[in-house]
This record gives sequence, C-alpha cells and structure tokens, in this order.
Amino acid sequence: MDFKAQMILEEYDAAYESLKIQKEIIDKALNKIVREHDMFINSVESRIKKRDSLEGKLERKGYKYASLSDLTDLVGARVVTFYTDEVDKFAGIISDVFEIDWENTVDKRKLHDVDRFGYMSLHYICRIPKSLYNDEKHPLVNELRFELQMRTALQHVWASIYHDTGYKSDVEIPRESLRTLSSLAGLLELADKQFSELRFNLTEYRRVVKSLVESGNLNDVELNADSFREYLGMGHFLILSERIAKINNMEITMVSTTPYLIALKKMNILTLGQLDEIFKSYADDAYTLAVKAFSDTDIDIMTSTTALYYLLITYILKAGGGEVGVGLFLGLIYGERKSNARQAKRICEIARKSGVLKE
Repeated sequence: MDFKAQMILEEYDAAYESLKIQKEIIDKALNKIVREHDMFINSVESRIKKRDSLEGKLERKGYKYASLSDLTDLVGARVVTFYTDEVDKFAGIISDVFEIDWENTVDKRKLHDVDRFGYMSLHYICRIPKSLYNDEKHPLVNELRFELQMRTALQHVWASIYHDTGYKSDVEIPRESLRTLSSLAGLLELADKQFSELRFNLTEYRRVVKSLVESGNLNDVELNADSFREYLGMGHFLILSERIAKINNMEITMVSTTPYLIALKKMNILTLGQLDEIFKSYADDAYTLAVKAFSDTDIDIMTSTTALYYLLITYILKAGGGEVGVGLFLGLIYGERKSNARQAKRICEIARKSGVLKE
C-alpha cells in the first residue's frame, strides 16, 4: 500500500468517532421521516465502512482519492421501500433534511443495463447540515459525505442474490446463466411496477367507494371487504350498535366482520344498496329483539358485530326463514355446531316474545 493510502487510513482512524456520531444522526433522521410521514417502509439500515473494507478499496482504487474527504461512502445508509413510488416520495423528503451533493448523486434507475434490475437504486450523496448537528469538537460530522441508497424490496432482494451468485467476480459467467439472470431481472422489474400500479388502483377504488357511500349511491357499490367496512362505519349503523350496548351498559369489543361478509354473499346480498334497505326496514325490530335477548342477563360485553347479528336474524325471520333459516345463518357465521339448532330455537322464542316474529 502506498503512502497516500496509508495516510487516508490514519485519517479514518482519527475520524472514527465522528463517523459513529454521523451514523447515529442519520439513523434518527431517517426513522423520524418514516414516523412523521406515516410511510410503509420495509427497512432502514446503516453501517460504517470497516477498516479492512476501506483498505481493500484503497488498494483497488486508491488513485482516485487524495484524502479521506474524497470518499463518499464511509457511512452508508439504505432505505428499502415496498413500492417504487415510495422511493421518489422518500427522496423528495430527504432533500429537506440533508444537504445533497447533486453533482455526485446518481439515479441508477435511469442508467441500468437490461440485466441490472437490482442496481436500480437511487443513490444520494449527502452531508449533515449544521441545522441538524453542530459541534465544534466534531466538525467532520458535517464535512464528510455519506451515501444514501433508496430502493424497493424486490430490488434489494435481487441485488443480494446478484451479489451472492458471484456475478461481480472475475469469473466469466456462462451465456445461459446470463440469459437466466436477465430473464429474472425482467420478471422482477415487471412485478415491481405491477405492485405499485395495483396499490394505486386499489387506493383509487377505495376512494371511489368511500365517495359513493358518503353520497348515498349505495346501489352502485358492490358488497366487498372495502365497501362493507365503509358502510359499517357510517353513523346510523354505529348508532344502532351504541343503542344495543346501552341495554346493559355493555362494553363493545372489536371482532372480524369477515364471516358476516361471507354470509351476506351466500344470502345473495351483493350490493350496499340491498344491505342498506335491510337496515332501513329492520333496524328497529333488530333493536327490539336485542333488548329482549339481553334484558334478563347480566352480560356486560358485546362484540362489534352484535348489531349486524340481530339485524340479519330479524331479516331472516321476517322473510319467513324460521328456525331453519336462522340455523343456516348461524352455520355460516360460526361453522357447523351441534348448538346451532338449539340457539336458533331460542332466538325464535325470543323473537315471538318480543313481537318481532308473529305467531
């Protein structure tokens, strides 16, 4: 190793404490961004380049560096997102937090070869501004640059596999293996784009559903997990739940509505308009049935689906389903149980006593 490289290593040893501080500040800043902007991130990680790694780099490329400050990756950080658009979103925020060395920053997504999917990261070369940290004892924290990579989870996985195969080694890779790598790179790049498009389409769909629900155009809304959730969150349905809870001053505990969604579809209730019509027609009777069911008990906890339970049972009874219909409904909600028939019989007795079910 030449004299210049040895001097850089000595600078590295002297600067190590500043590098540790720099890494700590970067970690805090990146995690703060994720927290404050409510971002769905796969991982945030950082590292200080090890001395032996720096030594190897200087042996290979020492001619490029006159001093330690010429190196831009002594501290490296990586943000791994799930979606391609999140990379750009994070990058936009980063420029408000760190000083960006635009001259040396590289968007490798615009430069990659056909088989280099995993290296499509956005690489920023940054400095920590004095507004983020300022200590005269450690000026290098602000002076030394660091590298920040931003990439998707699929890009990160590919880069790891790419590195593990030894593709960057001096050993020539057979053409057939190169073809396979290129094909896989294309598949992963397509998957990355499709995941982002899928999320965008689902977000847009949910926005439209919410708008339709709020506007009252419920006949145009297919009954599915998203629309069902929006409907159950509407004021009038919450009011019914709260009315039932007040019967015994019951606490409401949250449970999954998925069994009810499945049951509704089995009952051929396929739009929110149909469900809303049931609510308008039978909500009062459902409340009456619940009053009779709870009034002679000391039950002090009910589930978040209790109102839906009594509403659909009332609908079945009013439609002439009787004990058989209620029993089939219980089977859809709870699965096949020996107690379903007994419970259906008891519900029908309560319905008759409350006047919900006429003799």
